[in-house]
Parts: sequence; C-alpha cells; structure tokens
Amino acid sequence: MVANRDLCAFFFEPQGHALHRCKLCGADRKQLPGTGYSILVSHLVSRHEDFRVQYATHNRGTVQPLQAFGFVSEETSHRYHWLRWVVERRMSLCEVDDERTRAMSKLLPTNSKALKADIMTVTAKLEA
Repeated sequence: MVANRDLCAFFFEPQGHALHRCKLCGADRKQLPGTGYSILVSHLVSRHEDFRVQYATHNRGTVQPLQAFGFVSEETSHRYHWLRWVVERRMSLCEVDDERTRAMSKLLPTNSKALKADIMTVTAKLEA
C-alpha cells in the first residue's frame, strides 16, 4: 500500500500558502500543514480514478535511495556527505570548521570533532 504522502508528492506540486496544484488536471487544492493529506487524496479519488495505476506504472522498476523510504535521517545523510567529501578530496578535517567552507556547502554544518568520531566509528566497523 502506498502512503498518502508519497501519492501527494507525486501528483501535486506545492504552490505556497498551503496550495497544491494537481499535475494531472492543474486544479489547485488547499491543504493546511499538519492536517494530513485527505483533501488532496480525495481529489485524486474523485477526479482521477486511475491514479493508483499511473503511480504504480511510473514507479515500476525504479530504484529509490534509502532516504525515500525514511531510513536515513537528513542529519545522517549530511554527515555522510561531509565525511565523503573530506576523505575523497584528502582534505584536512579542520576544513569543515571553516566558515567559508560552510558558506559554500549546502550541507548542514558539522565540526571536526564530530567528523573525526564518525571516521573512527566507520574504521572500527570496517575492520571488524
């Protein structure tokens, strides 16, 4: 069974101010944050009877990252990318503490102590 959140993310485009535009027919629907997806899903049910088939057809055989399933938190993902960036470029760990580096990165800020702890954890797990 597909989560309503996934259906709405696929079939609706956020327009701001709690408005969402249906990608199938262009209709705008208002759904306030924190109130679920009932209005958007009811639009799909009443106006687009084959929406589940369309969704299943589109997603058949596609590989999705673990983040799409909610297994990896945003913080963990950002820490991983900091770690990967520093290791692959053979940069000094103190580079992540530099304000200019942080300003140029779209990643959440971290510090060299946290990154060093992550490196030690990964090393220990790989050696085990």
